[in-house]
Amino acid sequence: MKIIVLDFKSSNIESFWYEDDSKMLHVRFINESLYKYFEVPKNIFYDFLESESKGKYFNKNIRTSFEYEKV
Repeated sequence: MKIIVLDFKSSNIESFWYEDDSKMLHVRFINESLYKYFEVPKNIFYDFLESESKGKYFNKNIRTSFEYEKV
């Protein structure tokens, strides 16, 4: 299942979505760049989803914690 998140405010992140079958998190930034983060546990995605500041949570808990690829 794919969960797409679009309705939030962030100065850096435009949107993100999660594919729970592959544990892949996709993050699209305001500058149009898109990254895939691999083997992201579902609880990390939900914490990201519920975080007050998406940018702060992303930088602290996702950015350097998982392997990624620029798309």
